[in-house]
Amino acid sequence: MKKIFTLAVAALLTIGTASAQKNWFVGGSVGVGFSSYEPEGGNKDKTNLFTISPEAGYQFNDTWAAGLGATFINGKIYNFRFNGTLFDEKMKWNEWSVAPFVRATVVKWGNFETMLKCVARIGGGEFQEDTDGALNREFTHLGVFITTVLAYSISETIQLQAVINSLGLSYNYMDVKDIGKQSDFGFSANTNDVLNTGNFQIGFVVRF
Repeated sequence: MKKIFTLAVAALLTIGTASAQKNWFVGGSVGVGFSSYEPEGGNKDKTNLFTISPEAGYQFNDTWAAGLGATFINGKIYNFRFNGTLFDEKMKWNEWSVAPFVRATVVKWGNFETMLKCVARIGGGEFQEDTDGALNREFTHLGVFITTVLAYSISETIQLQAVINSLGLSYNYMDVKDIGKQSDFGFSANTNDVLNTGNFQIGFVVRF
């Protein structure tokens, strides 16, 4: 009986310690992406995209965390090129994805942290002419991104974060109905890629 009581106390202390460490977290980030690309002898490509990315996860230790997020993108694109096809009309762009992630802290100094975040996104969306909507194309996409996250903890509960998409790796695969498929790999954010959600996003997480 004494052993059982000792084990029960130890279990309660373990649960209490894990709770005190506030391992669970929820939060997200928002971003506005403006980019342009003008190939030699061609028309300038432009994108204006707004992104919101909620997430929830669990901090396993001082280094590793994992969780599940989502990404929603809305905006307009101009002179959109895909798989050799040019859409020279102004297009409305809507996109969604489910985004599981793994995150690692690589540098920690006081309340400041630098983290690398690997995100896998799978989802879909559509784009259509902004004027009369005569052209409407649905698409599916898959992406893997490794981005840099700068964070500052203002308390044990709240942490501010800045996601820098231009510092990392990315792989994108996209399948547009009735047009074709396209994939690309890059060592940084590609300003000619409509799946680029902007070079900078800001947000926060709440631990509990």
